Amino acid sequence: MKQKVLIGLLGVGIVVGLSISLYLSFSEKQVSNPTQTHKTQKPKASTAASSLDLKDSHSDLQKKPQKDSDKSIYEKPPEKKLRSIQSLEAEPFEQEARQAFRNLEFMNGIEKLQSIVNEVEDKDDGAMLHQLYFEGSMLANLVPPTEEDEISGDHGETIEFDGMVGILSMIKDPENALLGALALNDRYRAEIILEQDSLNPIFDGGVRILQLSKKTEGKIFVDVFNMYKSAKTLYKIDFEIEGHHLVGYVIQFADGTSKLYSILPADGAKPPYKTIREWQKIYKIIENR
Repeated sequence: MKQKVLIGLLGVGIVVGLSISLYLSFSEKQVSNPTQTHKTQKPKASTAASSLDLKDSHSDLQKKPQKDSDKSIYEKPPEKKLRSIQSLEAEPFEQEARQAFRNLEFMNGIEKLQSIVNEVEDKDDGAMLHQLYFEGSMLANLVPPTEEDEISGDHGETIEFDGMVGILSMIKDPENALLGALALNDRYRAEIILEQDSLNPIFDGGVRILQLSKKTEGKIFVDVFNMYKSAKTLYKIDFEIEGHHLVGYVIQFADGTSKLYSILPADGAKPPYKTIREWQKIYKIIENR
């Protein structure tokens, strides 16, 4: 009996040994003959195709919603549907805002526009309302605080001159370019007006706009277009301050921005205001004392 068991165990051992020997032999053949392995593999796709597959795969991953994420974090707030506006409806809002601007009350002007610009599209007849709202918001920073505001502290930080230049460089509306310059302290205004022979009035109260027209001839027209190659249009704005009739000349450039070129007396008018050059002489005398 024991002899039969030993013979059986010996037979099992022989079979196992042969199996291991065959397995090792097959493995060595695979390693020593890589060309055969290469032939059995599928050819790789081109680099462009691989990149495309990765891109598509990445896009698919992006499209799949994250199971554990809070969707509300990524949802955009619903956009408010804006309506169009006709000129007949827009005109009263524009005039009301402009009147506030002419009183150099820019904050009051934009408050009158806020409700309507939140309702209407920034195009066609609504574009001017949006432009006035934007420019009024900028110009409000130029108005220096009153003595009462300074005493009470009820005013924001005083803007630096570079900031004033930056604000006025964004103004497109010719009338607003004039009003923005007039809202400045006279010393800052002297740096903003392009022509140094311009009047630089120190005055109280608001500005009364009489007429706005395009200037297409005359010495000033020729001078402007000779000096400023990017000038597109020269506007003449008749206005009054303190009852004195003045004329402002505003250049609108090819990029759409407008800058005050000069303020002069109207024909036959003799306002009590000095020019920039005259004020500069006075400042020097004061500083040298």
